[in-house]
Amino acid sequence: MCGFFGMVSFKDDIEKFGDFLNYATDDLSRRGPDQKGVWKEENVLLGFRRLAIRDLSQTGDQPMVSNTGKYVIVYNGEIYNIHELLSWAVIDKLLLKGHSDTEVLLLCFEKMGIKETLERLDGIFAFALYDVENKTLTLARDHAGIKPLYYGYSRQGIVFSSHYHLVTAHPFFSGSEVEVGALCNYFKYGFIQEGEGLLKETYNFPHGHFMTLAKQQLGKWTPFVSPCILYETENTLPDNDELRNCFESIIESQLISDVPVGCFLSGGVDSSLTSAFAHGYKKDITAFTVGVNEPELDETAEAARFAGYFSLNHVIETIDEREITALLDDYDMSMAEPLADYSSLMTLKVCELAKKKFTVSLSGDGGDELFWGYQRFWDASNYVSFFNSSRIEKFLKILRSRAIGKKISFRLLKYKNFKDYYMSKQGIPGSEYWTVKLIPGWRNAKKPLLIRLIEREVATLNSAMLYAREVEYHVHLQRVLLKVDRASMYHSLEVRTPFLSRRMVDISRKFNYNDCVDSTKGKLPLRDLLISLLPSEAPDSGPKKGFSPPLASWLRGTLKDRFEKRLFSIPAIFDIYIDKNSIQRIWREHQSGQKDWTWMIWSIYSLFTWADQKMFRVG
Repeated sequence: MCGFFGMVSFKDDIEKFGDFLNYATDDLSRRGPDQKGVWKEENVLLGFRRLAIRDLSQTGDQPMVSNTGKYVIVYNGEIYNIHELLSWAVIDKLLLKGHSDTEVLLLCFEKMGIKETLERLDGIFAFALYDVENKTLTLARDHAGIKPLYYGYSRQGIVFSSHYHLVTAHPFFSGSEVEVGALCNYFKYGFIQEGEGLLKETYNFPHGHFMTLAKQQLGKWTPFVSPCILYETENTLPDNDELRNCFESIIESQLISDVPVGCFLSGGVDSSLTSAFAHGYKKDITAFTVGVNEPELDETAEAARFAGYFSLNHVIETIDEREITALLDDYDMSMAEPLADYSSLMTLKVCELAKKKFTVSLSGDGGDELFWGYQRFWDASNYVSFFNSSRIEKFLKILRSRAIGKKISFRLLKYKNFKDYYMSKQGIPGSEYWTVKLIPGWRNAKKPLLIRLIEREVATLNSAMLYAREVEYHVHLQRVLLKVDRASMYHSLEVRTPFLSRRMVDISRKFNYNDCVDSTKGKLPLRDLLISLLPSEAPDSGPKKGFSPPLASWLRGTLKDRFEKRLFSIPAIFDIYIDKNSIQRIWREHQSGQKDWTWMIWSIYSLFTWADQKMFRVG
């Protein structure tokens, strides 16, 4: 994978920031333990750390300068369709000094231009490309948001990195004020929203976009894929062979590596499909599963059953309360920005397990979002007609529902429409109630950037479910991908996501909601594909149990003192914004067992720990 840091100074000599560059490249060492590189020119500085996956020789090192000397790039990710790119750009392979995808990227930029190359890429990436001739800088991030990119822009210059705290800690932003709307959205959604930053003038770069700096002026975020891509459904429903052939081809392309490749196996549909198809190409593939000593949360038995069906090498480990402190220490160190998702602990553990033998792992992330796999999809489908009614009709429907024993909650009346209702489902549990109490008086946080770009009328069940899928892709999925990137990079492990290939996103657009969901299950095309691979006696996979530790009880036991100390010591920068009494009430109600506020406690813990450890830390 890799990590990078860079900056363009508008006023100061770039040599002034040498110490910060050393700090940044050291901080990124887990993202890239195999090579360290620096490139400087006049007012531009690029730093890089490499995790070598393809072309392990020096010809794959970065920063990399193009053959003509026009471009220099720092790039984090993998491009899977490099052979197609070479063909489209009519590039002679003899021009290649090695066989890294970075070199192919630079050749394509020179031959086809930046925008056309981006439109054709199928991969996971974030990069900074400097045009030496024209003195311009371009930042870009992949179509799905799999690889992270952050930046800050001020009168002094621009700073960009794979780690957010390397932006907030930079001297350009040391005096910046808190962006209260972004803080509010952090508590709502559990992570920093794209197009926002916790400090003014700093931002999480939006996925599927690029942006250019020229003559000290920063252009707008420009999409190279439509933000509404999942709305644009096609009329021809693919058959099982088309879906199968597409996924097989994707898996084959994502197994290409000069280092060993494994896979994650949770016991659900998506990771089981990924593991099964990977085994079809690599008979020695190993699957990794992590569980907990809580039957209602543990999926190791289901994972073992699927591993047996496909004759996979299978490694299982179980975590318990005794090792949670060490895992929590890893979490604190791994998060370059606050992240309110405590399943990060499980992800850290499975990445640690996989890294013992492998440098790359395939993941099943993305299937639920593309093929309507979550319970909340079909829960929400029951309310589409309700939200298309007048207020009086809504009251009548609620009363009628209670008369027949199928209660519709009066709480639904607080949402203006289906879109507002479904956005509330993207919030972490408890956030709708607590956010306005934690940040008193603040009501004007914007909707996430990508959600503002996909506004459509929601008049029918199908249009509502297309909107819901788009929301999941642009909000919930981003938190999942951030969690996986941080956990995997902490252990110097590259994670690839076959379901989020451009080709899989395209084929998912051929399905409508009714093609994917019945009264009890979602992801029907993926389930059918998995069933076709299994022996006839295999039972259908049941509902997912999740991928989380029993943190609620641990917070009342082993972790109580640690979290209590952390929650009641608000970092100075947030002290004037966050209400202490609300934190005390959250903690008190959770400790008494009156409520389960695990997610809100974790969101506060993550924010405060990150702020004190990394927000302004240098050296």
